[in-house]
Amino acid sequence: MSADLAGRIIGCAVALGGALLVTAFVLWLMRRWRRLVAPSERGAHQVPMPTAGGIGIVAGYLLGQWVMGSGLSVYWLGAVALLSLAVIDDVVRPLSVWEKTSLLLAAASVFIAGIIPEYVGWPGLEQMSWLWLWPLGLCWFFWVCNVFNFMDGIDGISATQTLLIAGWMAIYLDGFDGEMANRAWILGAAAGGFYFFNFPPARIFMGDVGSLFIGFTVAALVVQGVKVGVPIWYAIILLGYYLFDTSYTLLRRVLHGENPLQAHNKHLYQRLVRIGWSHGLVGLWAGALTLLNGLGIFCIGRELPQMGIAFLVVSLLILLYTTFWIERRDACFA
Repeated sequence: MSADLAGRIIGCAVALGGALLVTAFVLWLMRRWRRLVAPSERGAHQVPMPTAGGIGIVAGYLLGQWVMGSGLSVYWLGAVALLSLAVIDDVVRPLSVWEKTSLLLAAASVFIAGIIPEYVGWPGLEQMSWLWLWPLGLCWFFWVCNVFNFMDGIDGISATQTLLIAGWMAIYLDGFDGEMANRAWILGAAAGGFYFFNFPPARIFMGDVGSLFIGFTVAALVVQGVKVGVPIWYAIILLGYYLFDTSYTLLRRVLHGENPLQAHNKHLYQRLVRIGWSHGLVGLWAGALTLLNGLGIFCIGRELPQMGIAFLVVSLLILLYTTFWIERRDACFA
């Protein structure tokens, strides 16, 4: 076994174990302090539940990176420190939309400040100054973080998606930059440690501190992956289900005159639960879509375009058929 592989295995084991232990401690602490989320119309649970389990994901990720000796920049660490303030929403009091937005944009700005010098003058962007790259970067981080935040609404779905997305990203990045691939593996391992407590029926939720951290890390890996040559469309397709569900639901709500800033339970995955699917079945369905998308990109990257396109077409057909089926069975937009 090579030293690189051994280091990767050890780093992932530490990330998984760290996330497992820290999540267990947070679960105990939240129950002891009675910091529980009450059932609501938007929620998918029937009894008060502890949240802030995402602290375990953050801790596991940082421990895994530390063991592997990966050099995380001060900009990245600063951004994560800012994002971690989202724990206020999970434990102390609900943050307003504008407070969350400000926190997210501040974290993204810190990270972008560290990578802008790498992109100015990059082939294809010679004429694009930081004045253009900055708002583009802010939009990207804001959207991806919110996508992961919006889609964390039932047991296990975001942990499952993180495992699959991080795994496929690690495979793609490995051919371009081994250190960034390690970061993706570590993210997946940390999510796996948390998943032990979030598998349906969940014992704890990841909360905003977890969903925003995952979204931010995925967005950062995509940005840095593009810099080393990974096609941006790899990420768009891999995130396809999450991007589609969020965009489709937002569009439907706007067309029906609803306030897009108001909390709701009208995402496709939430409507499947309302129709009668279990949380586990919905997670399996969503996971199958991401698995097929990942296989499609993998095959295309291995010069098997016909097989890759076939996987992507099957994934798209399943998604579209399910969407039409949901519209016929659930009249929440009637």
